[in-house]
Amino acid sequence: MDALLSIVDAVGKDGNRVRPITLELACLVTRQILLAIEDEAIPNVIAELTRKVKQSLVDKLAPYVNTEQLFLEWFEDEYAEFEVNHIKLDVIGYELLLPPANTVMSGLPLHKRLPSGFEERIRTNILFYLHVRKLEREMTGEADHELPLKVANDDAVDVGDCINLNNSDLLSCTIVMSKSGERLSRFLVTDRLQLILVEPDSKRAGWAVVRFVGLLQDTQISGDSTDSKSLHIVVEGQPTRNRKRQAVLTAKFLFDDHIRCMAAKQRLTKGRQTARTLKLQAICDALGIQRKDMVSPRNPFRIVKGCAPGSVRKSISASSSSRSLRDQPPLAADSSSQSIPDDPLPSSGSGTSSNANSVGAIKHV
Repeated sequence: MDALLSIVDAVGKDGNRVRPITLELACLVTRQILLAIEDEAIPNVIAELTRKVKQSLVDKLAPYVNTEQLFLEWFEDEYAEFEVNHIKLDVIGYELLLPPANTVMSGLPLHKRLPSGFEERIRTNILFYLHVRKLEREMTGEADHELPLKVANDDAVDVGDCINLNNSDLLSCTIVMSKSGERLSRFLVTDRLQLILVEPDSKRAGWAVVRFVGLLQDTQISGDSTDSKSLHIVVEGQPTRNRKRQAVLTAKFLFDDHIRCMAAKQRLTKGRQTARTLKLQAICDALGIQRKDMVSPRNPFRIVKGCAPGSVRKSISASSSSRSLRDQPPLAADSSSQSIPDDPLPSSGSGTSSNANSVGAIKHV
């Protein structure tokens, strides 16, 4: 047991030569031993050790959470890797019997070798943190409410859902798929975390069926130097234990004019920044470090009971701005036009109406 705990203790020290798979194996054997013995003092000792090592790893990761642009991707990728069980007790890989490799040229995945370079050191420390955190929670019996990463009040929309667009600001566009060249007519909607493409519901006026959903945090937006009315958009899917991060949508979005194109680019860019900040705040909560406050804590593109964003914010802003121009001096008008009140609460009858009129397999939100 002392040898196993020395491996756990080593991962919190600088310059250690422990591979993530070695720590994973040590944690697995520790759990097996604890199942065979009945000594309540040992779990307390392990919990105290893991608490100290975890804090050491947090101190190493904290400076990079809000300074490295790709830290969110690194954390999510390594969490997906962490959920995969790499240890097969009936088969021992040759890489476990050889001295640890420390170069990408070895052909071994990161969890089976030593890190090489700045990025891999951070990724390895993330894996160490996740394994030590799990072992600590198992020793103390605490449930993990922070992982996987969650954002408060995250009402995700799924493909096939039918959403109410009566109170929404839509952007009509033609989507040209990069691989097939297929052209699709869709409406673009965004909420706090998602990019949503919808098609009007032929059976209900003011409603639309969701045809594609992607996370704004994983959306890349770029303009077209030859066409001011189009955007090139790439949406990546979330990594899972069975699938690496890869693009789920690569397409060219064509709008009616350059003004709508600029509005779409601004909306997607701001939405991406907001979504990434919210996810980084969730990482801060998981690590137990202080959050970095958002510049604007209120999200202007918020879905309320399935209603997509836009028109409420626009109309309230316009009316308050016009009243300010009439009643206030010029300087006061500028300041008052910047304050945007919260979206109004939905009527109590909207939920009943949507449930009563659900059609077939389409779920109304």
